[in-house]
Amino acid sequence: MTEYKENVWYGWNGGECPVHPRTVVEIATSGKRGGTGEDYASEFKWDGSDYLGNPIVAFRVVKEYRQPREWWAAIYNHTGDIGSPYKTEAEAVASLSGYPNARVVLFCEVTEDDA
Repeated sequence: MTEYKENVWYGWNGGECPVHPRTVVEIATSGKRGGTGEDYASEFKWDGSDYLGNPIVAFRVVKEYRQPREWWAAIYNHTGDIGSPYKTEAEAVASLSGYPNARVVLFCEVTEDDA
């Protein structure tokens, strides 16, 4: 997905939604009932016309949605320590060699938007 800067207008000729569906955008439309609207990107029809029946001709990102990070780590039962972070569960499980009572846990970042 292309990176779009906040508060910069970009021309639009149709296609798939250019940003994460939970990103807040402002759109500009053409036609007799042309105008602007601000909402989550998922609320607009990016491939042809917006909710007023007019095509989107430009948009700007008002507030970008950032996907929370996730990672796997081992928890060692005998000490309660948390091991190094891993991208996949398989990598975390592989790190348990020699620690029969350890287990792996998925951690997920909680962002301001999720709180």
